[in-house]
Amino acid sequence: MKVLRRITSVLVTAALLMPGVSSADVDWQARSTLKPASKPIDVAVTADGKHTFILSEGGKLFIYDEESKLHDTLEVSPDMNRVAVDGVGARVFLSNGKDGSVHELILEYVAKLDYTGSAFLGNNAAPVVLAVFSDFQ
Repeated sequence: MKVLRRITSVLVTAALLMPGVSSADVDWQARSTLKPASKPIDVAVTADGKHTFILSEGGKLFIYDEESKLHDTLEVSPDMNRVAVDGVGARVFLSNGKDGSVHELILEYVAKLDYTGSAFLGNNAAPVVLAVFSDFQ
């Protein structure tokens, strides 16, 4: 009986130490479909997935948010044929296939703040700028 237990434990241990065979299945589901107003040429997505940039025919750069809603449309040269973006979407690079140039766009995202009912001093239509300092020590 002891011999049978030892053989069983050796076989179980050997089976656990052997590399297993796994299938290469990939589960997926469609999240969204973006439909820009003109035929897409190139697509770039920020590293955090918050913005998707679609360069399309006719010199349009469509900017979508993470909920796949159109955030803005920029007019660029119709000769642009590639788009690339930095990790957070603050810098967008467009390349011109005809003259070999690369153009850098600096983007600033503007958000509307609802300040209805808030206390204020001065003109309530005056522009407000919020500055974020991330390097404070």
